[in-house]
Amino acid sequence: MESPYVTQEWSQTLGLKRFSRTGLQKCWDYRHEPLCPASKRQFTGEDAQLFAIFAFATCGGYSGGLRLSVDCVNKTESNLSIDIAFAYPFRLHQVTFEVPTCEGKERQKLALIGDSSSSAEFFVTVAVFAFLYSLAATVVYIFFQNKYRENNRGPLIDFIVTVVFSFLWLVGSSAWAKGLSDVKVATDPKEVLLLMSACKQPSNKCMAVHSPVMSSLNTSVVSTFHLCFTVHIFVCQSK
Repeated sequence: MESPYVTQEWSQTLGLKRFSRTGLQKCWDYRHEPLCPASKRQFTGEDAQLFAIFAFATCGGYSGGLRLSVDCVNKTESNLSIDIAFAYPFRLHQVTFEVPTCEGKERQKLALIGDSSSSAEFFVTVAVFAFLYSLAATVVYIFFQNKYRENNRGPLIDFIVTVVFSFLWLVGSSAWAKGLSDVKVATDPKEVLLLMSACKQPSNKCMAVHSPVMSSLNTSVVSTFHLCFTVHIFVCQSK
């Protein structure tokens, strides 16, 4: 019958062999996992970079427009190509354009309604800082992993910053979702046509030729909400 001491000694020796094969440092206490494993943090950091790029590229670099036409009874007063362009940061009240009044050569100067610059700029600012932090964190996880695992101070700071950024992402994306809704209403061709005095006369024909394309702006909102959901799952798994 094999002695229990021999069995225990053999188990310890086998455990040391397995430990040595993993290539981990001997000083690392393998009995306790770090607060945030580097592999998971690296994955989340790459996700944050990807979605942050989507956020500030699709929102901060957006420019769009719409085209309207006003067909007056007197054809010489008509304007069948009224172009209205707008862009980030969506100060729509500063976007002006001229339209015919269908009453001689007189022109009516109008402006779009609304200002979503505060929510858009806050959203892009959070995206830029989140991208810079996730980029720096990824460098730390890859090249300074040993120092990262020396104590729980680094993972704890990283955990707190991640929670703060996830909160800012949630606030920024919620504010921008409301701002985007206002932009869509203000740039709706039907709403813009209601501002024109010529379109209030049944004898004149007003119609939308081209509507603004906002698929990229929708992507910015969806991507950030997805990132908040991903970070929330990661935070729950890190507890």
